Amino acid sequence: MSALTRTRRLINQLGVDIHRHPNRDTEKTLSSLARAHGIDLLVDVGANTGQFAQGMRHVGYRGRIVSFEPMEQAYRELLKVSKGDLNWQARRFALGESPAALTINIARNSYSSSFLPIADTHLAAAPDSETLDRKSTRLN
Repeated sequence: MSALTRTRRLINQLGVDIHRHPNRDTEKTLSSLARAHGIDLLVDVGANTGQFAQGMRHVGYRGRIVSFEPMEQAYRELLKVSKGDLNWQARRFALGESPAALTINIARNSYSSSFLPIADTHLAAAPDSETLDRKSTRLN
């Protein structure tokens, strides 16, 4: 009996069952959908340091990517990771329904930063999403 089988049986005795999630790899699924539907442009809004776009490149997406990130430090990292990829452009501004001046809540972990306040339930589940600073920025 394998270690995995023994572990599953032990966990089952506690009333818990473990299964593989059928869509564990979001980027693979999205890349397949893009290919199937002829999508050749991804608009990455709130790109942070380019994690999503890098994931899409990793699974084979070769189309154009335009990433938007308003926070200065995250944008600098985004520029570094997108450099050399002629099909990936980075832009330093936020996108919204209409132009406006807003305050962004900057989280300790950076990628949880948002124009929306961090909810208590979010903070309880991810303490590193705590707001450390607030900066005014402009929506385009």
